[in-house]
Amino acid sequence: MNKRILVVLFFTMLIPCSFTSAAKIMASGNQKVNFITEDNVNLVGWYQLPVIKPLKIPLVLLIHQGGSSKKEWTTHPIWNALLKQGFAVLAFDLRQHGESDVDKDNIMDLFNNPRRAPLDLLSVLKFVKAEPRIDKTRIGILGASVGANLAVMAASSEIYKVKSVVSISGKTAAAQNLSGVNKPLQPKNAFYIASEHEQDGLRKKMGAAVV
Repeated sequence: MNKRILVVLFFTMLIPCSFTSAAKIMASGNQKVNFITEDNVNLVGWYQLPVIKPLKIPLVLLIHQGGSSKKEWTTHPIWNALLKQGFAVLAFDLRQHGESDVDKDNIMDLFNNPRRAPLDLLSVLKFVKAEPRIDKTRIGILGASVGANLAVMAASSEIYKVKSVVSISGKTAAAQNLSGVNKPLQPKNAFYIASEHEQDGLRKKMGAAVV
């Protein structure tokens, strides 16, 4: 079973849909959206709903890896796979990536600073939770690398209020740094994916420590 199917199954189990025929659900028109962070950084995202919409729609937020952009997810097959299962999907560019603003600090600091990327995530979640069509109790995150670290951080804190997360190639120390707290992270409903060969097996080992 490939990673795309595993991820869709994970969200389907933890964020159940009310549809009787998910295979018939197709994507509706997508929407370019903007978010302003607490420190006044403009972020750009891509937001899409399934065609058949219940009163409240579960949503998966997709966060790209460092040096990439939201296109990493909007052009990936999992985007349509989630839509067909009845999920709304939203991908956005972290600051210093894609179409989002470049702030004053360097990009390497972005991957560990609790006052930068976490503020990006909070601004996007604020938008999502204000959307009347979205079920605020059924929000999941799928992230790679820095996106994975943000997902683990969010699953470990009541501040973000997410239902479940999938972390691809995350890093324990970076997730801890992003949280801004010294207490070891204890994520809930987290599914961790890492190759045995990433960093000579170090990513797999680090992932085991946070799930």
